[in-house]
Amino acid sequence: MVWVISWRTCPMHSLTFKLALAFVLVSALAVGIVAAAMSRITLSEFDVYVQHYQRMQDMMGDQRMPGMMGQPFGPPAAAHGEAEHAFVDAVNHSLWLAGLASGLGAIVLGIVLSRRIVAPLGRLTVAVQRIAGGDLSHRVGISGKDEIGQLATAFDSMAANLARSEETRRHMLADVAHELRTPVSIIQGSLEAMMDGVLPPTPANLASAHEETRHLSRLISDLREISLAESGQLRLELSDLAVSDLFIRGIEVNQPEAAVREVRLQAEVGDSPSFVRVDRDRFLQIINNLIANALRYTPAGGSVTLSADGPGKDGILSGMVRVSVADTGSGIPANELPHVFDRFYRVDKSRTRASGGSGLGLALVKQLVEAHGGSVWAESEAGHGSRFSFTVPAATSWSTEHTPLASMPPLSSRRPGVS
Repeated sequence: MVWVISWRTCPMHSLTFKLALAFVLVSALAVGIVAAAMSRITLSEFDVYVQHYQRMQDMMGDQRMPGMMGQPFGPPAAAHGEAEHAFVDAVNHSLWLAGLASGLGAIVLGIVLSRRIVAPLGRLTVAVQRIAGGDLSHRVGISGKDEIGQLATAFDSMAANLARSEETRRHMLADVAHELRTPVSIIQGSLEAMMDGVLPPTPANLASAHEETRHLSRLISDLREISLAESGQLRLELSDLAVSDLFIRGIEVNQPEAAVREVRLQAEVGDSPSFVRVDRDRFLQIINNLIANALRYTPAGGSVTLSADGPGKDGILSGMVRVSVADTGSGIPANELPHVFDRFYRVDKSRTRASGGSGLGLALVKQLVEAHGGSVWAESEAGHGSRFSFTVPAATSWSTEHTPLASMPPLSSRRPGVS
């Protein structure tokens, strides 16, 4: 029964089926050759045998030969004459020919089959050696639906992922070096100018240098947090909180920037309040980064809207709450959407670091959301604004004993920044 089940679950294009079919073909070939030899040789010899006994009977008249039907056999010499020995020799000869032909057929089929198996494995071995030597552009290039073809396809996919990872690593190193060099160069230049007496150490000049140190510190902190989140080592202090209170704090933090840009910052919460189980500071960090990104790309007179929907609405998974930050900006081209959460990626390449951010804000958002067990995505249409949404776990319980966020003390030293 086990054999039958395994055979039925074996697809016809698998290597197991092909090997089994090869053995069946060898067996069929052997049987066919034996049958053909027996039908051609033994029948003709048997006719000679019968004709010989007919002649013998005609020569002896009505007397029956020993060993004929109804009579006992005599001595072996009398029962097996020259014709009998010729018959046996013919049968043995045909069997030897059949065995030889079967062996030759099996050898040919074995060589063909082994080449079809070994040749792809040899190409795969060469590809492994090339990849190990640093040539990430090499591919096996074998297509097929059997196990070897699937292995080659998986290997090529792995090599492509390694090549993309290596390219991303190189770009990230270059971006990190550039982002670190810019504030360090400004700080160094300001300090050297002050030391040489070219630039007076006024509070304004010192504040400018201090702002660059804050940006440098924030950049390093974001890189560290992204690294911790990717490695699963980011600690979260989870608690049940009201989304409305979190929105209030996010708007309070970003309202001054929105006023300068003349952008309306607002929140929309449904009739049924949503509660989430999140790390307070990390959630605000997510909200602040998304709001800052929306303000950066929304023109004067536009708006940025925060909203939340509970489980079960518009396909939201059970036990999750969807939070969205939508703007009325210029939107994001469709070909750019898959990359907005990449590190150091800027949709508008013409933007400077000062006007376009460091390029780590959305990458950090993605890692923080995933650390909570949620997912994040972007929806946009060029010229019609963008909407960034993410899901986080809904609160497992809520009681009036929980202190609302609005009455909590100021954020700790782990205060969320904006990248």
